[in-house]
Formats: sequence, structure tokens, C-alpha cells
Amino acid sequence: MAIKIKKLQSTANPFPEIADPFGYGQRAVDYLRSLKHPKSRLKGARFELDPWQEKIVRQIYGPCDDKGRRVVRQVALLIPRGNRKTSLGAALANQKHGRFTVAFGGDGDFMYNPGALWTAAHHKIPILYIVQNNRAYHQEYMYLTAMAVRHGRGVDQMDIGTTLNEPNIDYATVARGMGVHGEGPITDPNDLGPALARAIAVVRSGEPAVVDVVTEPR
Repeated sequence: MAIKIKKLQSTANPFPEIADPFGYGQRAVDYLRSLKHPKSRLKGARFELDPWQEKIVRQIYGPCDDKGRRVVRQVALLIPRGNRKTSLGAALANQKHGRFTVAFGGDGDFMYNPGALWTAAHHKIPILYIVQNNRAYHQEYMYLTAMAVRHGRGVDQMDIGTTLNEPNIDYATVARGMGVHGEGPITDPNDLGPALARAIAVVRSGEPAVVDVVTEPR
């Protein structure tokens, strides 16, 4: 089924060094700019592309061979999720409005920037961090496993450089070392409710808290 793109005035290409012999890159940019936000305070507003975003789109869809086939056929794009910095900023903004902020994140993400906890404690920013502790960088673990299977290789060493055990990391203790209230590591589901209640009480008092919940691997 063909998608009809509402005609918009094409903007000038700010990246003339990126080849676009068939105009596919321009069409992709025009299409993205024709979309509208379906909800939130931006409902009805058209999508906007930052320069770096437009450059990526043009690099993917613009270059083609003489038969019009895209040169770039596969793309792996990593979008940083903030590793608690983004959620901490949200918590700071929510603080003056009395909103309760909860952030869910993996233990792998936690390892990238645990110092954000010290910032939360130092500035008394109320936020509840819940750590999904599966003791691994499982995104990487699964990718390596999939690639090994695809190429007919063994999967018995996928844990090297991807797991976070021997020793296991106690993120509640790490949090306390940063001056943040810590609960866990929780391995018994019956302990989760009381731990959350204690952590919520701390956050409502104006302080940050971490609940370290051990989960099964994916």
C-alpha cells in the first residue's frame, strides 16, 4: 500500500555533501516533517527534526547506486536514555509541583552513571529509582547470542563481558554510599511491597530512594 505524503514545501538541503541523486533523502525528510504529534501538549503540531536528526535520515536514504538502490541497507542507531540524568531532571522539574517521580531502569544503565545518585542526594531531589537487576547487560547478551547463532558459532561464552556477577552488585549499598536511601537487593517477592512502602515514604519526605529488585534474565 502506497503512503500518500501531503505536499509540503521542501526545505533546502543543509547537507549538500550527502549524495541524494534520486531525491529519496529529501522525500524521507519531507515525510517525517509531514507527520503530526497524536497527543500531549504538542497534539496537532508537525514533527521537527534537529540538524543531527535530519543528517542521519539523509545519510540513510540519500546515497544510492546507479539503479536507485540504497547504499545503506541496515542501520544500528543507539539513542542514549539518560542513565538517570534525564529522570533526575524530570524529578527536579516535578519537585516544585509536588509531583511524585518514579524511574525504572536496568542495572546495566545504572552502571553507566551511578554518580547521579550523589547529585540527587546533594540537592535533595525526591525521586524513586527502581533498578531491574538482572545482573547483566542483557541487550548485548541477546545480540551476541543472536549473531553467534546466525553465523553458526557456539553460544557458551556469551557471558564474557556482558554479565554483572561474581561478585553480584548490591545497588542498594551503592546508593547508601552516595547518601541515598537504599532497599534491597530484593530476591523474595514478599519483601518487595514493604520495601517500596519504605522507599515511597522517604521520597515523600523530600529525599531520593533506590529499590534494587533482582529479576530473572530475559
